[in-house]
Amino acid sequence: MEIKKGRNSDYLLQANRSLVLQILARSNVCTRARIAEETGLKQATITNIITEMIQLGVVREVGIVEGRRGRRSIGIELAAEKIQVIAVKLGHISYSVGLFDLKGRMISVKEGRFQSGENPEVALSKIKEEVWDLLNKDQGKIHGIGIAVPGPFLKKEGTIALMTQFPGWGSLNLNEEFLKEFPVPVYIEHGANAGALAEWRYGKYRRNQGVLVNFLAGEGIGAGIVADGQVFGGSRGIAGEVGHISLDIHGEKCDCGNRGCMELYCSALSFVKNTRNILPDYPESCLNQIDHFTHLDIFKGADKGDALCIKMVKQAGFYIGCGIAAVVNIYDPDVIVISDAMSKGGALLLTEIKKTVKERILDVLYEKIIIDYTDFSVNQILYGAAVVAIDQLLGDLKELLQN
Repeated sequence: MEIKKGRNSDYLLQANRSLVLQILARSNVCTRARIAEETGLKQATITNIITEMIQLGVVREVGIVEGRRGRRSIGIELAAEKIQVIAVKLGHISYSVGLFDLKGRMISVKEGRFQSGENPEVALSKIKEEVWDLLNKDQGKIHGIGIAVPGPFLKKEGTIALMTQFPGWGSLNLNEEFLKEFPVPVYIEHGANAGALAEWRYGKYRRNQGVLVNFLAGEGIGAGIVADGQVFGGSRGIAGEVGHISLDIHGEKCDCGNRGCMELYCSALSFVKNTRNILPDYPESCLNQIDHFTHLDIFKGADKGDALCIKMVKQAGFYIGCGIAAVVNIYDPDVIVISDAMSKGGALLLTEIKKTVKERILDVLYEKIIIDYTDFSVNQILYGAAVVAIDQLLGDLKELLQN
């Protein structure tokens, strides 16, 4: 979310409070003078807001710090540990539930997998059980829940239009399933969008303006777009659903009804499936020694010079590159961050991606764009789910301050 200039008007007090909290959420220790400079608010306004926040226990003073121009000032910081959020990542075959503080620091995380052919309602019950377990352990501290779900996610309707390799989700209304289940506010967002917000706020290429695309290449394929701090979701919330762009109009039929969708060629699930299909043609491949190999095993094999693994990594890089080229032409981003499972593909995959993009877009576009892997040490989408909840709390202080 972009930090905008504040205004010194009483009716905008809540907006000004939010601006101050956003800055504190991104800083270790700050000063009143720095906050006034970044927001454009008067020093007296900042002093009043900080005093109120200290009285409420949301902000605390931490002693004298060295300010700009050598001036010594009283440092302040967000009492982030007092306010927590739960983050949930729903995947095609797995889920994660984590606990984060208000500065986005992970406190705990638990992961699980769905059984093949499992009923979606049973899968949801597992997630709800994990969320309730955290709520019951940390009563009073948890003020919101952020949930990141696969696409195509129809945000207004609250439904996942299609979950490839996991049918049945279209009949479930996630708004009804989650919003009414828990005693704190719940915010649901497309996983790629959640990841894009995490990159915008806390990633290696964090920004205040411009366009950042999170190219999510995991169990599915998607793109989250953030422009000047705001998620671009389209009229129904499915903008960036690039996983169902057709790369081969005569290709295999996808669950979405289209043929040759990108998701069939370079998602982590398809990457493994397609490799397994041609493994019999490569009896010397190291993958023959692994009963249930994963995308990581293929990447490791490529690093060791395995012919099959190198072939499949290059092929995935080509298809991801084709998808990114389409994204560049549609959204004209400054930065494209590749995230999730396929971001572990190393130099070989990234080189092939960049080579393919360069061949398929104008030179003037390629020269200005950054294409790189995410640098998040934790699950980016789960982190993004936490950011979704944190952003909402920082923007609406009624829930944040009620306790």
